[in-house]
Amino acid sequence: MISNIAKIIYARSRFALANKMFRGNYSDTTTSNFEILKIVKNLNQKGFYVVHNFLDKDICKKIIKSFEEGIVNHHEVLRIDKYKCDFRMFGSENLSAEIKDYHFNSLISDISQKYLKTQTINLSTMTNRVEFVKENLGSGSADWHRDSYNKQFKSILYLSDVKKGGGGFQLINESHKMIQMVKDCNDMSVNIVNLSVDNDLVNNKLLKKNPERLTTIEANAGSIIFVDTSLLHRGSPIEKGSLKRYAMTNYIYPKYQKNWYPKHFSKSLKSTQ
Repeated sequence: MISNIAKIIYARSRFALANKMFRGNYSDTTTSNFEILKIVKNLNQKGFYVVHNFLDKDICKKIIKSFEEGIVNHHEVLRIDKYKCDFRMFGSENLSAEIKDYHFNSLISDISQKYLKTQTINLSTMTNRVEFVKENLGSGSADWHRDSYNKQFKSILYLSDVKKGGGGFQLINESHKMIQMVKDCNDMSVNIVNLSVDNDLVNNKLLKKNPERLTTIEANAGSIIFVDTSLLHRGSPIEKGSLKRYAMTNYIYPKYQKNWYPKHFSKSLKSTQ
């Protein structure tokens, strides 16, 4: 446990210091909007916050249409999982004006900067479609995982209604908090630097003991999830009989990290302008 505590304290202290040193033109005093403050408070306390009706449903339908056309016209940049359940397109902000508006949304940017306390940049908007396939593992076809053990901000917008069994975003409550993160890793006998965790470990070591820690976000099209993805999270497996699930995710980082992830976004739709 002492080793895990030391690792997380060192990592988060270094991250906070870098954000302070390279904060760019961000000033913590500039963002006093009540709604933003409420969202950031919930991000700190719970690790996520949901806003319903963030985007009009008609716009969501228009984006889905553009994405389906993009699957046909830009198949070379699609990322498809081995089960052919999850179809992803990074750089989809170059697909339509509506997705570009989401990519550059000023409110999302303000929230990310207030939460990370530094100037941020959206490196890519990923639009995806998830559909039922036998033995599918859900969005990303991954185990439970963290994107980082440092603070990590994303916004995820549902383009279609997500009901029970429909592949909703799942998270383990408060697993982004430093002490809880250390405790969870020790309970599962997992080294804290291992970001992916086997599903059975989460189910048998965390949720069997505290099932109330599981949150599955079911919401209508147009709802947005602001989330710190240092939480243990996953896109839940989509069940037979469920409709296709469409969503958009903004990959937002401190601006000084702009060139840190060249391979992650290399297979993306590029701007033609």
